[in-house]
Amino acid sequence: MTLSMIDYHKWRFKNYGGWDQDVERQARVTVAKASELLSAFGEKRKIVHGHLPLAYAKKHGLEECKLLQYGQAIGFEDKDCRLGKWCIENVERLSEIGLYMKSLIETHASEDEEPYVWFQVVAPKCGSRIF
Repeated sequence: MTLSMIDYHKWRFKNYGGWDQDVERQARVTVAKASELLSAFGEKRKIVHGHLPLAYAKKHGLEECKLLQYGQAIGFEDKDCRLGKWCIENVERLSEIGLYMKSLIETHASEDEEPYVWFQVVAPKCGSRIF
């Protein structure tokens, strides 16, 4: 299942400019790895966290979302919790693909947001595959 760069860099950000070559290069890596993950999982999922242009982040107080600004993270909806569960059961596959996953405790427990699964291509400081 191949994701498009258009899905990752939402059209709604067109007024905030594009991305430079380094961010685009990194975003292509992130999208390719996320596509590989969804192919292994066997289902499509809607992107709920994609590229976040710096100008947009500054305007809306989201400067701490560095990985999204640099094209190094992506989030998928997981209302049925099946993607998150599959990833926990297939951690070795995450490792083969080169993705790190935020703990479902953080991404499934919010009252303000629908459940989602967060992946990033950069190792977290703790170094764990699921953090």
